[in-house]
Parts: sequence; structure tokens; C-alpha cells
Amino acid sequence: MASRVRVGIFAPEGFRPWISGQLAGCEVLTLHTVNQVLEGLSQHTVDYLVIDPAVLEDPRWLSVVIYTAVSEEVPTMMVTDYLSPLAVWVTPAQLDHMIPFTAGNPCTELSLAEQRVWHHGQEIRLPTRVFQLLAVLVMAGKPLMTAEAINEAASGWGWQPWSDSHLRTGIHHLRQVLGEGHIQTVRSVGYQFIPCADGWDLLDGAS
Repeated sequence: MASRVRVGIFAPEGFRPWISGQLAGCEVLTLHTVNQVLEGLSQHTVDYLVIDPAVLEDPRWLSVVIYTAVSEEVPTMMVTDYLSPLAVWVTPAQLDHMIPFTAGNPCTELSLAEQRVWHHGQEIRLPTRVFQLLAVLVMAGKPLMTAEAINEAASGWGWQPWSDSHLRTGIHHLRQVLGEGHIQTVRSVGYQFIPCADGWDLLDGAS
């Protein structure tokens, strides 16, 4: 007997009966937290994911979910309104071109899937670990991050933590390529990303 397709649902409670009715014959798994979503994707306990972005308390988490879905090749359906659904099945190849997170006017863009960076339209080449450090500092949305907080955020993305010396090296590299004003160090406390005066733009896929 063939096993049923497992579909993870991360959406408001009122949405679940509707989508369950559309998935007859599938095994529907209700996900209640972002951690459960990321675990389902990374451990492949779901074959498909259905997500309503509105359920996320912090929209930045959608970028993390999309990045993980791309990495784990889990097709995803994003639904915006279960009463009049705008539902689009998304393949992993398409995910990195969707759902921008924007704060202010663009000065820098990151492509999470391709691990590329542009500053005022000019591409900047960063080593993988330096790119990951920059992404953590920006995505965390905190004014100041300790080394412990940086490593905790990195682990949520499935990235390796940094030792103190490697963290200092990465910060030094970012200052060199982005400019001193972009990375502030508070001695014995932590690090802060400072956007350009005209803002910051983070995209999951570069257009």
C-alpha cells in the first residue's frame, strides 16, 4: 500500500478545514510554530507545505521558511485568503524569486538562494561565511547582537556558528567591502548593522 502524501499546513485555525477539504487522500499535518515548519522541511516529515504568510508575527521569518524550502526542495503553496483563495503552487526553482522583505528604500540587496550581494546596484562578492554573517545581522532585526545571539540566529538557518576569532574576521571583512559605517561594534557587547541613509532592501531573489 503506497504511503499518502504528507502536507504540512501553517495557517490560521479557520483556514485549516478549507484546505483539508481540498487535499482529500493526503495526510494533513498541522504546524503550529515556525520551528515546527523548519523542522518539517529540514527533516522531510512533510512532502509539501501550505503557508499563509499572515500567520507569521514577524514577516522576516517568511524569508527563512522560503530559504529552507528551496534548500530542501519542498514544493510550497502560499495562500493569502482562504475565503477567496489566491493559491499558487511554487516549485523550489521559483521560490527564490518571491516575497521581498523591504525596510526603507533600497541601498543593498541580498539573494539568499544564490548568496549574492549588491550595494547601490554594484555586486559585491563575499565568501559564503561572510555572506551568512551579513544575512544574520540584517534578518535578526535587532539594533545590537551579541556573539551568542548571532550564533543562535545562524543555527536557526542551519548554518554553523562562528568562533570569536572568525566572527571578528567576518566583521572586519564586511567593514572593508561595505564601508566602516555599516558595521558598528560595541566593545564587549556585540555588533550592529547600520543601513545607508536611503535605506535597506532584502530580497529572496534578485530580479
